[in-house]
Amino acid sequence: MTRHASRFQRWIPALHWSFWVLIASTIVILVGTLLPFKFSIADWSLKAAIDEFFFSTTTWEDRYNNILLFMPYGFAGMAWLQRGRQQGPFAATDFLQRLSPWLVTVLASTGLSCLVELLQTFLPSRSTSINDVVTNTLGGFLGAGLWWLAKQWLRSDARWWQWVKRSWRNPRVVALLLITWAGMMIILPIGLQKSAQIQGWDSHYPLVIGNEVTGDRPWDGEVKAFMMADRALSEDEIAKLLQMPSPALPSPIADYRFEGSGPYGDRSGHGPTLTWQGKTPEAVAETQGAVTHPEQWLLSNQPATHLSTAIERSQELTAVVVAKTHTLDQTGPARIISLSQDTTHRNFTLGQGGDNITVRLRTPMAGNNGDLISLTVPNALTPHQVHRLVVTYRQGILSLYIDRPEQRHVLQLTPEISLVRFLFPSNGRSLRLTPKAMVAYQSFYYLFFCAPLGILLGQSLSITRMNPVVRSLVLTIGLALPTLGLTLLMSQTQGFGWPLWGLCLGLASLALGSFLWIQNRLIKRKVRS
Repeated sequence: MTRHASRFQRWIPALHWSFWVLIASTIVILVGTLLPFKFSIADWSLKAAIDEFFFSTTTWEDRYNNILLFMPYGFAGMAWLQRGRQQGPFAATDFLQRLSPWLVTVLASTGLSCLVELLQTFLPSRSTSINDVVTNTLGGFLGAGLWWLAKQWLRSDARWWQWVKRSWRNPRVVALLLITWAGMMIILPIGLQKSAQIQGWDSHYPLVIGNEVTGDRPWDGEVKAFMMADRALSEDEIAKLLQMPSPALPSPIADYRFEGSGPYGDRSGHGPTLTWQGKTPEAVAETQGAVTHPEQWLLSNQPATHLSTAIERSQELTAVVVAKTHTLDQTGPARIISLSQDTTHRNFTLGQGGDNITVRLRTPMAGNNGDLISLTVPNALTPHQVHRLVVTYRQGILSLYIDRPEQRHVLQLTPEISLVRFLFPSNGRSLRLTPKAMVAYQSFYYLFFCAPLGILLGQSLSITRMNPVVRSLVLTIGLALPTLGLTLLMSQTQGFGWPLWGLCLGLASLALGSFLWIQNRLIKRKVRS
């Protein structure tokens, strides 16, 4: 027993939190930079790889993200190297301890970054740049600096730190923190999901066809019909709608058919009349819709008050547009349909940028302009071809149908997106919603909620005397119920299935946090004995 205990004690420093954070941050870096791991050497060229590495440029957003990605790595690496009493197979060697921890941390950040850039040369979906190495190294250095500052601050306030440590060993305090955080896991996701609701719609905004009110986002095309309802149609209703010779919405709150030269009244009787702005078109054929271009567009003579208030009240919408573009050389995006005041304040917009279609919808998550999170569908338009576009929104799910029911494109305004937007505001820049980014957002969401709960659960069990069977039962229930509840809450508020990846990640976060704290306490007790 003595020999095994001695061997066990040599592993104690390897279980220091900094070692595990260092391993976790390394995994996050490799996964985040090398997904989808589809390496290929078919078209690989040494000269092309060197040219790309030394001469390619990166955006400021990429540089900012690279710095943030490596800061936890530098923070944990500096903490691990400065611990000074490492033993066991995972401890820092004497050589590393004699070197400056700053130098080792910077060199390790540079080495890991170079390894990532080398592997990325075999990934067709990735690009390499020497700027990435520089910003990654800077991130590791800044992370090390944060650890140094934190250590100096804790030393300078010893009384406060002693009070925190005593409170951390108090079962009542830990139990209170555990209950509080468990309650936050219920309250916060509900609040985050509400940020995806239709809120703040201004009833004074007019309806514009083919431009903005300010006249600086013109669209060159032809609109044949525009309809809107204050509920989201089902998939069966949308399939029938797209198959009709002339689409018609049940119980519309706006129904404009652009036949003749105008002005155009709302057939539903709720909305204002649309009149021509700029030049008034001459004779228009009955089969032709409203033709808009930079010199002429349509604007409502009054605000579309009923339209805005009805949609905000119901929290749902369906918009149907029958239109065709004259050219793909349009940017802005050019406004096909817009319920807005100017280029930075809107309730709803359907626009064109090249062959892309963009849908902007005002929510607290998307901002007053609806551009912080928007749905953009590439390769959606063909010049001089009439398209039927159907937009629906319900319970955080924004959908765009193009011509056929199976051509559905979806944007899910989920709580994890709202959390990332709230914690890391991007100064008005649109949030990336690629599949890889969505996995990262969901992972961060579950880590944010489950990792602290796992640590609190492990600490409460480690400082409380319990029968081993009872301890195992409490640990199992404590791991399962919060994660299942969080996942169930997400699936119900969003209206789609259970995110299996998030469920597994949440359980893993809870289990790891609990394991580390329980094992740390048990080891300390064994050493004292």
